[in-house]
Amino acid sequence: MLFWLLSMAHAGRLVEVQYQEGRISDLFFSQEGLHFQAEVRDVCHFWVHNLWYFEPLEEWERPCSDWRPMQDLDPQRRLMAQPRELSRPVRGPVLSGSHAVAVDLTLPHGLRGSVWGVSFQDGRWLVAAEALGAALVLADLVGDTADRLNVRVHADAYLGEQAVLVKWRANNRPELIEDTTLRIEEAVLERVGASWRCRGLTALHPDDFMALTGELSDQVAYLATREESCPGAVEAQAPAICALAGERVAAAKSPEELAHAHGTVEVIVDHCGADYTGTLQERVAALYAEAFDRGRLDQADDLVRSYGEIMGDRWTTEAGAQVDQMIRDTIPNRFDWAIQNRAKAQALELIERYGPVLGEGWTAEAQRRVERL
Repeated sequence: MLFWLLSMAHAGRLVEVQYQEGRISDLFFSQEGLHFQAEVRDVCHFWVHNLWYFEPLEEWERPCSDWRPMQDLDPQRRLMAQPRELSRPVRGPVLSGSHAVAVDLTLPHGLRGSVWGVSFQDGRWLVAAEALGAALVLADLVGDTADRLNVRVHADAYLGEQAVLVKWRANNRPELIEDTTLRIEEAVLERVGASWRCRGLTALHPDDFMALTGELSDQVAYLATREESCPGAVEAQAPAICALAGERVAAAKSPEELAHAHGTVEVIVDHCGADYTGTLQERVAALYAEAFDRGRLDQADDLVRSYGEIMGDRWTTEAGAQVDQMIRDTIPNRFDWAIQNRAKAQALELIERYGPVLGEGWTAEAQRRVERL
């Protein structure tokens, strides 16, 4: 009978985790990034109904574990809730689980919404320098002076199939909040910001830049200015940048479009591989053939002048000879037309550009004719 009564006394009970309460216990910075430690404890809902109570006893938001370090793998523990109206704690199940942590920026304002994962290493959570440096680089590109960063921490706990939020205890706030902000002040950025930027440059993808600036050339120009201070950054970024520029080169339908596409990577073209060079050579050759066939001397001449080094000696020699012949066949007539129509500026431009090909005799006579206008 006694055993039966005891079993009935515990016949109705429920103890389950509502959320976990967290607090930051340590924070420091290094060239590896932002390191922090945190502590958590479980907060439960419990319900008890037995022979000794006509009404069930129920409470919400009761601490049901001790404080412990927040780790990626949450250790095994038994939930124990201490109700206000009972002399003994209410025992809950034995649980274990895991944590997932992510951060996003609240400052600089222009980069809100950038979200990164946080790793657990050597007993601490780490926001990697690559992520923080990427934020600083992107802030530079949008002209947002990043004299400090505010990093907001979100965390979730997974208890078997149940997922619960980690709510944070913040200084000077009585209520718990769903995320907590870690501040990286100017003095820290002065100490490690340059190193973070360099590491961020190796991690960013061209799409990250273009989402903000719309122009890949902005990223390339930024990279070029940091080639000496951030060794390896250009080499790390070049494959993706050159692949994207190569797509634009291949799609260019005119010398102007080609110049714009190639100009994107011109200052780092030495870091582009054979794939990009091959694509560029094919497109230059195709546009040159089209310009020559249509008698578009200026376009053909520009292509030879601009891409001769990339195209190689054989192509440049052959194409250059074709262009020189076209110059001798067409420019004297164009010059005569400019003189007849008193287009002095056009005549001078023809002398300056094509005089070396047409020779000293033609050039001297052309200059005398311009002086008589």
